[in-house]
Amino acid sequence: AVAVSVMVVTGIYLASGVVGSVDALLLTDYGRVLVVKVGLVGGCGALALVTRHRVRRSGRPARRFVLAEAAVGVVVLGLTGVLTSGQPALEPELVVSGPPSTGTAYQRVGDLHESFAVKPNRPGDNVLLLEVHSGRRPDPGPVIGVRLGVVDGSGTALPVAVAVAATDIGDGHWSAPISLGAPGAVTVRATVLRAGLAAETFDYAWSVGSTPGAAPALVSRTPVGGLLAGTAAVVAVLLALLWGALARRRLLSSRAGVGRHPRTTPPPAPTRAPVDAGSLR
Repeated sequence: AVAVSVMVVTGIYLASGVVGSVDALLLTDYGRVLVVKVGLVGGCGALALVTRHRVRRSGRPARRFVLAEAAVGVVVLGLTGVLTSGQPALEPELVVSGPPSTGTAYQRVGDLHESFAVKPNRPGDNVLLLEVHSGRRPDPGPVIGVRLGVVDGSGTALPVAVAVAATDIGDGHWSAPISLGAPGAVTVRATVLRAGLAAETFDYAWSVGSTPGAAPALVSRTPVGGLLAGTAAVVAVLLALLWGALARRRLLSSRAGVGRHPRTTPPPAPTRAPVDAGSLR
């Protein structure tokens, strides 16, 4: 029972890193294999309970149930190997963190006022637009170049963006062509080069929209990693409380058993046979 408790908690927690969304669980080979494996593990546990019940009731070994449980365990082990060698269900097109960004993002970086937009903000060829002006007069350093790049938002660490030199289209407006992949969260990095000053860099959080005519979500494409990790923590706390209550109950039962001693009656005194006075003489 302790091993099963640990397996449940760690299984839910590990799933938070390999399952991106409900749709990713249902529409990928990895997700389907994981669902089948979890179902078989539950069936194996049910067989174990049935076997235990039959053995305690009849006192005879339930060999067929034991063999069935072992067979299911072998299948679960094989599915575990498939999952280990497979690609986790984290396809970007099946994991969308939120609605696509619309309009323009504004940011102040030092004395610079920047506004940023992506057109048409869909997978494929796009144009990054950046408007930048200095808020100080006189301008301490005119803008002489802008580099724009996109960083995939699905990674845990922020990799170096592949920057593209933007084109000056006049009046502080700069544009750069970029190819965007699957819909979802990305980070756009803008680096502004100025004469006589250090470069100013800022990262914009952005959400790429879906392709027109793309299939709607089957259930949900909202990320579930945080939800699964939180569920694992809650289950761990509940199981810890349950095991603590069981341990306390057993301890109290053992103490009560030690305090109760059955009353014992002293053995009867040995009786002596009557002595014949004549024999003594």
